[in-house]
Amino acid sequence: MESAEPDDMSSGRRGGLHSRSGAQGQTYEQLYAEARRRNIRGRSDMNKTQLRRALGG
Repeated sequence: MESAEPDDMSSGRRGGLHSRSGAQGQTYEQLYAEARRRNIRGRSDMNKTQLRRALGG
């Protein structure tokens, strides 16, 4: 049995994980990490759009 390697995911997904801004901007994970760093309350209940707005973007 083989383990999942980064090559197993689409190039768009792989690129989105490694870039600060891809076709749709920062990933949810990147936005969440920044919200956590800034101690934004309610971040765990926010979606990507809400996180972006809370971060001033």
